Amino acid sequence: MKALLDTDEMVFNGPELGCVLCLTGLPGGNNKLHDRSPYGNTGAITGATWTRLPSGLWVLSFDGIDDYVDVGNPASFDIYQLSIEAWVRPPTAIADNWYNLAYHADRLKLRAADSANQIMYFAIKQNSAWKALSWTYTDATVWYHVVGTFDGVTLRLYVNGVERDTLESAGTVDTPTGIFKVGSKAVGPTAGEQRIGLFRYYNQALIASEILSHFSREKHLFGVW
Repeated sequence: MKALLDTDEMVFNGPELGCVLCLTGLPGGNNKLHDRSPYGNTGAITGATWTRLPSGLWVLSFDGIDDYVDVGNPASFDIYQLSIEAWVRPPTAIADNWYNLAYHADRLKLRAADSANQIMYFAIKQNSAWKALSWTYTDATVWYHVVGTFDGVTLRLYVNGVERDTLESAGTVDTPTGIFKVGSKAVGPTAGEQRIGLFRYYNQALIASEILSHFSREKHLFGVW
């Protein structure tokens, strides 16, 4: 019986139920980041490079200037109950810089700030107004498991398996107006390197026990205990 999750399982096993984008990935596909969901939402890598962690897991490194992954604007992303999940080691270099883990134009944001602000941030847009959650972290040199969910009524932000912020905001999410990007710089001066791993997007709101299970089974891959 296995005590730890094999890193190969993260790449080759089937994605979680409801996943519309599952970018665990392996290097070697030129500039392509292949989606393991049933929808085939392959991303195009611009500038970002592969880094292998001591655990053997491969993650993408973004330079804080112009690196990102373009996933387009597929119909499978026009969803109204959702979860967005990623492991991130945030940038540390420059103050007042926001860096997207994910951004879908005029619809959804999942962000990490630099070491001066040290904020995890999740927002959706409803009726042209952003509804946002945030949580301040204490160490910009370690990995965090970040999940934002919306079930049609409540937004929730989880970090390392724990619910950190919540907001009641019943309604629908605005229709996306542009491409979905992973890892793009949002605003501010040049940031430090950001790393992102095990990126997933779901057409349902994950519940607290599922999120804690994901964190618990994957944390050793990122040196989190």
